Amino acid sequence: MMRIVGLLVGLSFSMLSGCATQGVQFPRGTLMLGEVSHVLTRGHIAGETLGGRTKVKNLYESLRRQGITDYQIDGGRVVVVRQGIYWNNVVSGIKHDMLQAALVPENVNVEIGNIIEREATSSTDRPSFVVRVRAKTREEGNCRDVELPTDIVSGLLGAISLVGPSGAATLYCKGIEKEGWQRPRTFWHKLPTAATAQGN
Repeated sequence: MMRIVGLLVGLSFSMLSGCATQGVQFPRGTLMLGEVSHVLTRGHIAGETLGGRTKVKNLYESLRRQGITDYQIDGGRVVVVRQGIYWNNVVSGIKHDMLQAALVPENVNVEIGNIIEREATSSTDRPSFVVRVRAKTREEGNCRDVELPTDIVSGLLGAISLVGPSGAATLYCKGIEKEGWQRPRTFWHKLPTAATAQGN
């Protein structure tokens, strides 16, 4: 039994390291779903946090590198977007938010709780932009967190552990597949060609 557990752990680590090296890259113009959790303030920046437990080292410097200005921060144009949740095990019951800072253009108005579409960026020198408000609330948009499929190795490890498997869930709104949204591996997203076809 211990030999099987050891084999499963080894396989799990090798798979995780493979995913980490490949990463998930989206082309410029890809849209992502998110829920506005709060407006980023000077207090958050001073505490280097995007949320209660989401610490970001050198947050201010990172925002500046992306081209976000003090004027935009002080004007409430930088919001924190929640795009999903993750947990390290089941027993603890602790779930962590997956958060992303995004810039709100002058012609877009958002409020806390809004479901938004933002343009993803894989660059460290340009911000992620909120493109439009999809719905005022989760309920209005018929949106919820949908758990990502667990691979066989993680499922087996979770089944034989005492704490249960780790996992994640990504924001999903009912019927978005018909608009060209997809989730082949991680977050629901709409590629630039699909976004253009929908006029976004």
